[in-house]
Amino acid sequence: MDSLSTFSGLHFTSGIQSLIIIYLTPLFSGGIARAHCCFKFFPRPINKKRISSYYKTDARCHVNAIVLITKQSRRICVNSKRPWVVKIIDYLRS
Repeated sequence: MDSLSTFSGLHFTSGIQSLIIIYLTPLFSGGIARAHCCFKFFPRPINKKRISSYYKTDARCHVNAIVLITKQSRRICVNSKRPWVVKIIDYLRS
């Protein structure tokens, strides 16, 4: 009986350890990291050939925006609804 209770105790401990790991993993993997949000938009059109990529801001942000990344690795916040931004995104997708 002692070996059975020891085994079930180990099983219980392993289950608790697994739950702790599951709950702590986002803390150390950036899962609860601060979102990169835009608060001001770049006001003028940018030459599409200067842009290497883009991404949408996080859904937790109050404003939907696009972040354009230049070939010099500079990040520029732009309004996703501006026609010139849509053209840049279309250009990058093609």
